[in-house]
Amino acid sequence: MRLTPNSRAWPKPRVPFYETTIMAPWSALLIVMLACGMPLGGQTQTGTVTGRILDPGGEPVSGAEVTVGWLSATTDSAGRFTLDRVAPGEYQPLVAPPSGRPLAGDFFAGQPLRNIEKVQVLAGKVTRIDRRLTPGGTIEVQVLKGGIVASPNEVIPPSLSAPGATYFPQPKYDHGRFVFSGIPVGEEYVVELAPLGHASVRSGPLAVAAAGATSVTTLSYDPGSATNVTGTFREASGAALANRFVFLVTVDGRTVATAKTDAGGEFVVAGPAPGTYRLVAVGTPTLATVTVVSGTSTHVELVWPQ
Repeated sequence: MRLTPNSRAWPKPRVPFYETTIMAPWSALLIVMLACGMPLGGQTQTGTVTGRILDPGGEPVSGAEVTVGWLSATTDSAGRFTLDRVAPGEYQPLVAPPSGRPLAGDFFAGQPLRNIEKVQVLAGKVTRIDRRLTPGGTIEVQVLKGGIVASPNEVIPPSLSAPGATYFPQPKYDHGRFVFSGIPVGEEYVVELAPLGHASVRSGPLAVAAAGATSVTTLSYDPGSATNVTGTFREASGAALANRFVFLVTVDGRTVATAKTDAGGEFVVAGPAPGTYRLVAVGTPTLATVTVVSGTSTHVELVWPQ
């Protein structure tokens, strides 16, 4: 008998092997997901965080960075920001001011304080953060070098820190004092001065009592009591080794200072704390061991090992 496509005797097509062995499990998985209420593709798994940041005067802060978890966004000219695809959960949002723009408020120098309350992000929902920064206070530091007010060209500006975190604001020099402005109220601060060749000098605890208040401290050091490690680095032949890095390392292997040799192979490690150290270079074992005494200068001759 001859079979044609319209013939009733034409054999039925068989189900391909891959459909019975591969597609069927996926069908079963789909049924399980529906039964358990698991979301399918296209359903929202994340939330959105949006808002606006204003300065103490009510003007928008543009260029500020708002961070929620691992995501961050920059505010636009109107101070607005939006973060999409934020995983659900509780977050501590952080705000950092625009680079190079000190702001009076809950943050300074690019390092945020705890300036926004925690927020809860829900899947498929929009969480809004609107923040008007509150005015801060001022900390003024007078630096005395040998009893005389030091100019900004004579010392490295002091740094400011708070418990649990270190900040690096850039103080302005004004009439003999280094001025930190926009400092948040309610924290306890310490000012540290690190003169070249001298041990660091730290203030006692400082506080900004209220918005607009000023706290003043004085830090002094004696220019005649420099503590240095100086030396030369040469080859065994006596030739100077220029542009080589020399490291001052503690006995437990921690590098505390680095110096670079000049054209004559000379170097200076300024202001190390008293103690015993090793001097090493890249690719060398210990070249010398030195004991640093406060207020003295120690000289060493280093020779590249053969």
